[in-house]
Amino acid sequence: MIYHIAARTEAGPIRERNEDHLVIDRWIKNQGWLGLTLAADDELITRRGLLLAVADGMGGAAGGQLASRLALESLTAALARTTPPGGSAELLAEDVSAALLQANTAVRKAQSEDPRFTAMGTTLSGVLLTPSGYWVLHAGDSRVLRVRNGFLRPLTHDDNLAERLIAQGVDAESAAANPEATSLTNWIGADAMRPFVTAGDLFEPGDQLIISSDGLHGFIDEDAILAAVGDRPDRVIADVATLVDRAIAAGSTDNVSVIIIRIQVTDEPSREDDHA
Repeated sequence: MIYHIAARTEAGPIRERNEDHLVIDRWIKNQGWLGLTLAADDELITRRGLLLAVADGMGGAAGGQLASRLALESLTAALARTTPPGGSAELLAEDVSAALLQANTAVRKAQSEDPRFTAMGTTLSGVLLTPSGYWVLHAGDSRVLRVRNGFLRPLTHDDNLAERLIAQGVDAESAAANPEATSLTNWIGADAMRPFVTAGDLFEPGDQLIISSDGLHGFIDEDAILAAVGDRPDRVIADVATLVDRAIAAGSTDNVSVIIIRIQVTDEPSREDDHA
């Protein structure tokens, strides 16, 4: 099994500052590209798991940019100190949850140290690739999506008022019409942040995972996302570019960050060069 990974983050045409950050392993980016192709038994995965995540900061006065970077730096450092991913699933889930809580603590500490940053926070959504599969981690309204056999399935639920109302029995249309529908109910930097961590199911040939900030999925729907994503391993970089460009063309007023993880189960070599 081979993972073909591409990532891009852009400020977009409206915002002066990119408050998103994304991470692949230890590489954290606030602008531009990251890419990687590796086998499932690569030491980056077997040694401590491979983290891929998007964080969408908020708070103004550079606070959002700081929060998203701090959260990913803290999460990456915490996961590097955990037990190698070959152990029990229960222990790994506890480690990932604890790492998210440490990220929350790092952002909360920065809030308390500078009055300019008291309102800052960030979403954080991603996956941890392990030798046996992957784990989904989440807080906020960035998303992890899975593409399989031509269908797209969300693996996370937005932590916002609309989803809370739906869970309470309000119909989706009425929940979406609420003026505060997109207000977050959970995020990194909240005083009672709730980490969501769950094991993904087994990969199937041709599976893809998409991780995005709401600068993407807030402006193009799931059908448009699915239509923009192909299945060729050598096209993963181009497909990330297509998603970002289509979000901007659709009028995205937010920063846009996208990661695609494309699964190849074949003995044929990929035409895509490794790079990072």
